[in-house]
Amino acid sequence: MTKFSKSRTALGLAAISSAVLGCTAISAEPADLTRDAHAQATAPVACVITAEAQGSMLTLAPVVQASEAVSGIYSLRVEGPGTRLNQGGPFSARAGETVTLGRMMTSGSASSLNAELTLTIDGREYRCPADL
Repeated sequence: MTKFSKSRTALGLAAISSAVLGCTAISAEPADLTRDAHAQATAPVACVITAEAQGSMLTLAPVVQASEAVSGIYSLRVEGPGTRLNQGGPFSARAGETVTLGRMMTSGSASSLNAELTLTIDGREYRCPADL
């Protein structure tokens, strides 16, 4: 699980903008690779969990930027005090396409939540950061 450290929409938008421009800072990390091996691996997607505060509510969205045509399954899990949300299902994206896989709303702040976004593509699992 990823501990949310900040609650800023701008960070999520910057991360997606970076992904569109080719930055690998938010590339999906294969679940079975070490950091050194990750540096050598090329994921077919960049992904992030974005958050937007709206009054006392927080909207979370898993976002994927595909570097090649992909299809797979996503799983988003969010937990915190009084919160346990699960969302998932199939997805597909064309090369160069940015896709929002869904949205979920919860009360409270991002700093009190843990989140994990996992993508399964061609039998490989990729974990995506929560950049909130």
